[in-house]
Amino acid sequence: MNINITQEKTAQRLKKVPSRIKMRTESEVRAYSYLPDSVKDDFLRNRKVRFARCHVYYPDLLLPDAKIAIEIDGGSHLSAKAQKHDQKKDKEFMENGYVVIRIKNEATECKTTFLYKLYHELIKVSDIKERKGGKRFVESIEDYLYAADEEEYLVDESELQFTDMFHEYTING
Repeated sequence: MNINITQEKTAQRLKKVPSRIKMRTESEVRAYSYLPDSVKDDFLRNRKVRFARCHVYYPDLLLPDAKIAIEIDGGSHLSAKAQKHDQKKDKEFMENGYVVIRIKNEATECKTTFLYKLYHELIKVSDIKERKGGKRFVESIEDYLYAADEEEYLVDESELQFTDMFHEYTING
C-alpha cells in the first residue's frame, strides 16, 4: 500500500513540473558522474541558456567560464527534425563563442570511453587551454586517463586509438 501512495505522490509532483524543464536521461546523469571531481562543481546541468535571438536552450552539461557545452545524444537525435534542431542550436552556441561537443549515449556506458571521447573532442579546440577553466578541465581528464592507462582499465580495442592519440597529444601538444 505504501508503494501506491509513493507512486501517486510522485505522479502528482511530475504533473506540477513545467514542460519547459528538461528531465535528465540516465546517460546524462552517468556523463556528469564521470567528470573529474576537481571540475564537477564548475558544470551546470540542463540549465537554461538564452542568447540574443531569444532562443532558449538547455544543454546537458555546460562549463560556462570556458564556454563549453556538452550534449549527450541518444536515438531521439537521429530524426531529420532533431538533427536540424541540433544544428541550429550548435550554430547559435558557436556564434556566441561556445564549443559544442556531442557524444553518443553509448559512450557513457564506460567512464574511460566517455572521457577519452570527450578528451578527443576537447583537444580539437585550438584555444581550449587559454579559455578560463579550460586548462584545468583538460588537465583533470589527462590525469584520469594517465591513471587509467597505467592501471590498464581499457576495456575494448576501440579505445586503443584514443590511447595512441592521447599519448601523442600529451607528448607533442
